[in-house]
Amino acid sequence: MAKCPVRRAAAQAAKEGVRETLEVSEPEALKEIRDALVAQRGRP
Repeated sequence: MAKCPVRRAAAQAAKEGVRETLEVSEPEALKEIRDALVAQRGRP
């Protein structure tokens, strides 16, 4: 039974790590989207 809480803790830590990564990369993704839309318009 000791393994179950350990696995849950590991799974939760993995989810939090993914969440942090997404928060860090979200502004970068938005900048890329903005730049692509500006390029489609033909404006600098």
